[in-house]
Amino acid sequence: MKKALALVKYRLRIMEGTAVLLWPLQGPPMGESVVAAGDLKNTVWMIPLGLVVFLFWAARRWRTHEAERRHRKLAEENQHKARSLYEEAFGMGDLCVIDDIVAEEFFDHRGRDHGPQGLKRTVAELRRTFPDLRVSIEEQDAQGDTVTTRCALCGTDRGGLLWYPPTGRRATFAATYIDRFSGGALVEHWGESDTGSLLEQLGLSPS
Repeated sequence: MKKALALVKYRLRIMEGTAVLLWPLQGPPMGESVVAAGDLKNTVWMIPLGLVVFLFWAARRWRTHEAERRHRKLAEENQHKARSLYEEAFGMGDLCVIDDIVAEEFFDHRGRDHGPQGLKRTVAELRRTFPDLRVSIEEQDAQGDTVTTRCALCGTDRGGLLWYPPTGRRATFAATYIDRFSGGALVEHWGESDTGSLLEQLGLSPS
């Protein structure tokens, strides 16, 4: 009997609490003319608290969204610069592109060259060997400030590769370049080409 009475009282308290929350919409609970001041205060102060929590959550979401948007924009800009380097400088011989995007502290980890002038020498030497060189970008991927570019290079050997004399043969070979940007400028470069396939197409021995 006591348990049943306690259950009834508990349900009545729930109904009273619900009636207090709905009172601004449907008036005071049935059988009462005024809601207790303490109950009303307990209900009202939760409204601004909920608003503060919502605004805090919305601000965090907005900051996260803006950070992601800036990150995507920077990655797209770096990809565009890397594409210009390989299509225009490597593929067309326009060395002015290097002045536009390469930092003074630039370092080529494979060629051991420094600065824009060092990269210009690398490109000029490549185009001396393959004067009709064309570069086709097959894939690009940006991770943070680093862009990986996979290319197909095609040209006729007119200048001699490595220690070999010119063969006059045409070859197509793959290359993968990794470029790191800082502040919008190219500061580091790694490159790897399929030399074995290139020598084979030119009729040369890797040894």
